[in-house]
This record gives sequence, C-alpha cells and structure tokens, in this order.
Amino acid sequence: MTPRTAHRIDPTAQIYPNAWIGPDVTIGAGCIIGPGAVIGFDGFGYDPPDHDGRRAWRDHPYGVIIENDVHIGANTCIDRGRHRDTVIRQGARIDNLVHIAHNVHIGRNVVVIAHAMLAGTTDIGDDAYIAPGAQICDHVTIGERSMVGLGSVVLEDVPEGEVWAGTPARKLRDR
Repeated sequence: MTPRTAHRIDPTAQIYPNAWIGPDVTIGAGCIIGPGAVIGFDGFGYDPPDHDGRRAWRDHPYGVIIENDVHIGANTCIDRGRHRDTVIRQGARIDNLVHIAHNVHIGRNVVVIAHAMLAGTTDIGDDAYIAPGAQICDHVTIGERSMVGLGSVVLEDVPEGEVWAGTPARKLRDR
C-alpha cells in the first residue's frame, strides 16, 4: 500500500455534512462539496484472476485535484487515481449522484448532470456538457464544447464541438 498524505482544503471551500474527503485530495478556493459526497476513495481495480481464480486488489497511489470554483453535488463519488491524479478543472459543475472513476480528467467549466458515469481514464474537454444518465466508456475523450445526450452510452471518442446521443452514441449534429 502506498503511503498517503493529508488532504489539502482551501479555507474558502464549503464542505457539507457527511462528505468524506480522503488523503491526497486537494480542494481549491470557492469549491462547494455537497452532503454525502465521497472524494478520494480507491477506484475499482483488480488484477486478472490468478491460478486459483482470485483477483488481487490494485493500489490507487494517486490523488484527486479539484481546482477553484468547482461545485460537486450530494452523494457524488470521485475516485482517486491509479495511473495519474483524477483532476477536475476550474469552474466545473458536477450534479448529485455522479460517479467519476479513477484517472478521469474533467476540463474547465464542464457540466456533468445526475446519474452520469465517467469510467476510468476518461478525458472531458473544456466547456463540454454531459446530460443526465450518460455513460462514458473508459479511455474515451469527449472533445471541447461537445455535448453528450440524455442516457447516452459513449463507446468512442466524441470530436470537439459535436452533439452525440443514443445507445451506442452517434453524432447528431455540430453544436
């Protein structure tokens, strides 16, 4: 297990009751963390089964960096990183009940709405919009100013400035 360092929270950040902030988490100025949010717990990660069929736990040695003026809603979960820090850039707005997996990078002023799930090592470009219930596959990039529609399942990269929706998600139009 990798040693952990204490979290760092700017004194102007508002942390509501029952939020859990783990080690190696940085929370910037003016952030709001809703009640019941869990920030910095290990992501889901296991090695392939060994010869006895058991799966060994993989350590998540990286942290979570939340830049200034980020709002995170109630009961949202943001996992610590396994290969790199999980990062949420300035001005992002994350609604209630969102899951952000390990190694995810969210750009500036991104909006992610309730029940969305961003799988591991996803990159979301600045000013993107992720609608309620959208599911983003791991290792996918959502381009700057792109929009992912309600309940969509995104299995491939979404280019900059495009609107995608459906299951699986496909391009509808330019934004």
